[in-house]
Amino acid sequence: LAVVSTPERAVSISHHLRLSIELFPLVLLAIGSVFSTIQKHYATFMLAGVSGLAFGGVSIAGRAIIFSHPYLHILTDPLIAAIIGYGLCGILFFTIALQRASASAVNAAMIACETLFPILIGLILLGDHPSHNLWAVVAAGIVLTFCGTVFVALHAETTK
Repeated sequence: LAVVSTPERAVSISHHLRLSIELFPLVLLAIGSVFSTIQKHYATFMLAGVSGLAFGGVSIAGRAIIFSHPYLHILTDPLIAAIIGYGLCGILFFTIALQRASASAVNAAMIACETLFPILIGLILLGDHPSHNLWAVVAAGIVLTFCGTVFVALHAETTK
């Protein structure tokens, strides 16, 4: 995936997409809270996935911020609050997942979601595209990432 990545610029996004990015940490908090109460193997990987979505949300929100002079105005941008919310959700649910399963399996699920979520959002909503239009490489990277994560999750030992 890194081979076909291209540098992208901040793009002007619709009000609805911006609002969705700003509020999505609350959705992740609700989903993660539900899975944190479930003591099943699948719930652990859902928590790892939610943490990956949250960390991926940091990059999406960061990409949506448009800096202007004076730079201190950025502190009042709701996207900064969203970045903090994403980061806190990511750390919270990653920590809970690590207490339930092996670090390798939890990291695999978290990194896969942290990588694939922003790629898909970028391609679908932000107008991103692969270098030299190598869509087959993107598709192969997504499939291999997903399959590798599932393989690690299925073969991981739980600590509880």
